[in-house]
Amino acid sequence: MSEHQEDSCQSQNSDSDDKHSVFYQTMTLLADQNFNKEFVYPICETLSWTDPSIQNVMFSESRWTDPLLQDLKRDLNERKALLSDLDIVKWHNHTTQTHPGGLIMRMMKKHFNAEMCTQAWCKFREIVHRLDLESHLQEDQLRTVHLCEAPGAFITSFNHYLRNRGFINYWIWLGVTLNPYYEGNSRNSMIDDDRFINNTLDHWYFGSDNTGDIINMDNAIGLIKLCRDMGGVHLVTADGSVDCADNPGEQENVTSALHYSEVTAALHVLKPGGHFVLKMFTMFEDESVGLMYILRSCFDKPVTSKPGNSELYVIAQDFKGLPDSFLEILLSQIESNHSKCILPEHIIVDGFLTSHRRCCQMFTKHQMDAISENLQLFRTDDNLGHVIRLKMLREGCQTEYVNRYEIKALDRMEWIVCGQGKKYQTYRSNYVSLTRRHTGSFVARQQQLNLDWKERLQRMSVFTDDLSICLPWLQCSVCPSKADIDTWFPVRGKAFQEINSSRFCDVNLLHMYNDVLTHAQYLQRPVSDEDYCQFHKKCLGTVMTLFDDGVSVVSVSYKDNLSDILSGEPSQKFRPDSSLVMAIPPPLTQIIAALIYICGQCFTKVTVVIPEQTALPLCYLVAIGYKSSSESLISYLPTIQSCNHTDSVSATSCSETSRTRDKLLEIVPLHRLCGK
Repeated sequence: MSEHQEDSCQSQNSDSDDKHSVFYQTMTLLADQNFNKEFVYPICETLSWTDPSIQNVMFSESRWTDPLLQDLKRDLNERKALLSDLDIVKWHNHTTQTHPGGLIMRMMKKHFNAEMCTQAWCKFREIVHRLDLESHLQEDQLRTVHLCEAPGAFITSFNHYLRNRGFINYWIWLGVTLNPYYEGNSRNSMIDDDRFINNTLDHWYFGSDNTGDIINMDNAIGLIKLCRDMGGVHLVTADGSVDCADNPGEQENVTSALHYSEVTAALHVLKPGGHFVLKMFTMFEDESVGLMYILRSCFDKPVTSKPGNSELYVIAQDFKGLPDSFLEILLSQIESNHSKCILPEHIIVDGFLTSHRRCCQMFTKHQMDAISENLQLFRTDDNLGHVIRLKMLREGCQTEYVNRYEIKALDRMEWIVCGQGKKYQTYRSNYVSLTRRHTGSFVARQQQLNLDWKERLQRMSVFTDDLSICLPWLQCSVCPSKADIDTWFPVRGKAFQEINSSRFCDVNLLHMYNDVLTHAQYLQRPVSDEDYCQFHKKCLGTVMTLFDDGVSVVSVSYKDNLSDILSGEPSQKFRPDSSLVMAIPPPLTQIIAALIYICGQCFTKVTVVIPEQTALPLCYLVAIGYKSSSESLISYLPTIQSCNHTDSVSATSCSETSRTRDKLLEIVPLHRLCGK
């Protein structure tokens, strides 16, 4: 090769290296910008919350709108509407692949041994890095409360942060979330992943009614008292949201009551100098403006950060405190329908409203740009150049994330759960899918919702059989010990009129079941006791044809309680090898599952039968071969009966409902029913 050719090659290599270096620097800069989407509210004039004239106008005037904010809302919804025809599953997969931080979660799991790592885990590590926790970490106790926390990723992320910081003092944490075991909670409103919760139940507060709903006044008051008895808390996080996939344009209004309750609870329990982290989505409505104005007045320099495309986090530091009279007003409105505005527009200073508009403009632009970019990529064929750029950007975000937030690997024994010698597991049937996922496009889902009942019924996947359905025989191979039974206790909570969730049934089947019950005209008619008795006799005849002639049924229960049947002197109730037939509601709840479990302990085998062409939502529990009950179990049954005086576990209860304020929810621990 000539000298001229060598110089030419060296020049080309140098140009290539320079271009690669510039490109890499550009990707690094873009990665850095991905972690710097924030808006700091400047100092502005605030109100005196002790002023009676200010307190008197709270919740007293009509709701109001700001024209500029409403224009932003309209623009954003128009951009979102471009996604209406797209399949939600395909769109989600696409945005997951194109998200700049999409590789971070996998890296945290693989290389840093993050406990229960989710997108929320990664987001909170980013958020906590912005908090000035130094003075709180020096105290003997660090106390934190995590609202709407399921499945628990903020908590495990914070544990990782504390371990990385070498924190050795005592950390007291409390989780608050909709109870995944309360069968009146809708799965559209809660996250039912209980892998972390069931191993840390002592750290969770579900309220006086056992629902976990902080929009309930009694639950909010109970939480406030609990935290104040602890001496107040240093950090409150609130990560609440509601499934708005069927109404995305009004997400802010749908979630406003939840956000109000989160803010109210936080302001009541924080110590002076404490910090508050609140997830929001958009802030276009007067209620969001009012909450943000209150937060601006009682914290130093609140920051609004956007770690993702769909939500933003308000990071409020150094709580200044608020007068009790003002806090009482906030608390009194937790259960209201918020038909009046929190603060009228005329008392909010112009400087704050100007700043708030700028904040909303900034984040609306981010979200609209993200939608447009993802939509363009979704509708075009793969471009090699883009694939390479995206790969480098995602890798750059990984590196920047680790370096910026000083993340170190954690030993498994430092995990919250496995550090206690426990393993992650869920309390549910192994055959049950608990997650109800949206499918299809928004337009298709709206069309499905607008179908009349007969059309929806025709589209259901209905499995029928000419014969009655009989489940397999169930046999209890493991008997609970006396020590185990001695730890059992009945649990009461808020009565519910519909079974919205079940640990024993696929959520999609449960949804169809409730839809059928709602529209079954036959069930709307009152049924007399005489008709009911005749119905049972007919069903019993059908049930008995399924069993051998040798089966001797000595007890057919329609109205008795199980505790009445099995308690007392066994010889007065059952002979050895005798059987029991009991009409029960469908075994969807913990109470009915517990009845089956207890019968399984007292009889050789049990099954559940659904008679052919059943007109009511009833099944029959058939227990064969009485073998006596353990003394410990017999001694526990009166405890159930005494707790059950207002809403008996009756064979004739066609649904797990009660008109009383509370009802019996659990009599056998859930881990026993799920075989864990």
